[in-house]
Amino acid sequence: MRWLDRMYVGDSLKGKKKYYQHKITASEKATGTYCLIPAGPGPDLMVIVRSEALKDEAVYSRDVPVLGIAGSRREAFHLAGVILADVMEKTGTTDILSYFNLQEQAK
Repeated sequence: MRWLDRMYVGDSLKGKKKYYQHKITASEKATGTYCLIPAGPGPDLMVIVRSEALKDEAVYSRDVPVLGIAGSRREAFHLAGVILADVMEKTGTTDILSYFNLQEQAK
């Protein structure tokens, strides 16, 4: 997984971003944490997955960008709304890939 500089962090993890990035990257149990990643082709914009699921390389590539991390499923859904609102406010569209400068990855 790839941690983005502009990654969003849920309120419950504020001030602990580096700690949780390390736990998730090092395959330690980060129980209850969720990551928001760009969706693949189709109508969805983002996917919310349990952080431990990102270790399954059969499902997710090693280079999947993480748009945000949250301390609970509920917080992850809220964070997805915050991200989408910011994208729409700043770009006038729902183009999350452009907002995070990920257009090259989509090709």
